[in-house]
Amino acid sequence: MRDLLHVGFARTIGNAASYRYDYAVLGDSHARFATHMFHAMGTAYGVRGILLGMDGVAPVAGAWAKVDAGKREHPGYRWSQLAMATTIEARPKVVFLVARWSAYTRFALANGGMLILDPANQVEADPAAALSALGAGLRETVREFHAQGIAVAFVGQAPEHANHHADLFRHLLFGYPLKPPTSDQWQHADRLQARLQTALGPDGSALRWIAPNLPAAPEQLLFWEGASIYWDGDHLSLHGLRTLLAEPCRTVLREALQSPR
Repeated sequence: MRDLLHVGFARTIGNAASYRYDYAVLGDSHARFATHMFHAMGTAYGVRGILLGMDGVAPVAGAWAKVDAGKREHPGYRWSQLAMATTIEARPKVVFLVARWSAYTRFALANGGMLILDPANQVEADPAAALSALGAGLRETVREFHAQGIAVAFVGQAPEHANHHADLFRHLLFGYPLKPPTSDQWQHADRLQARLQTALGPDGSALRWIAPNLPAAPEQLLFWEGASIYWDGDHLSLHGLRTLLAEPCRTVLREALQSPR
């Protein structure tokens, strides 16, 4: 784990007194934001886990950011290799893949960089190619974990929206008007998951697909049960994680713990 700390985010979570790792969380900044939720799950069940993340890098094989140097010198590529190897060495019963999946169907990132998802190193700059590459990387990831007897859970993404962190704060203090997710934003995560399931083919049936517990309508989502669901336009707040994802993730962890090693 020491090497991972130089290139990303690595934490032991759950019950530190346990002598083995029963679950793992692999992802980008969305996994990092969910640290407390996954820690609480492990603590409640008395098991230990490991959470590995790097901002802006998808938790799939062959993911890295395009820079002038070769892919193998880039921290994102190095992290993806170390994270996979570390997770396999930990031999958990289940690994949760957590990410801003929608970002990896678009090449231009917020920082102006370009994300490459291409295990075959044959990528084209268009969304269809990005989705195909994401599916290929996910399929390779699933196969590697399954070969080691590790179950895989794909944690779906909540809808994005056009409000920033400051907008949510101003709304809470002054009633500043917010923009609920558009119809396209509301449906995008489900459509993307369906397309990834199609791209994975038979390998997709072996995953546990976790969908957020959403309210009935987009306008109910931003502030639910008296608190903000989001931290910014795509990251969930702790309240949002507890409301939308904690229960379905707990269900998958509980079932994994009941299965024989």
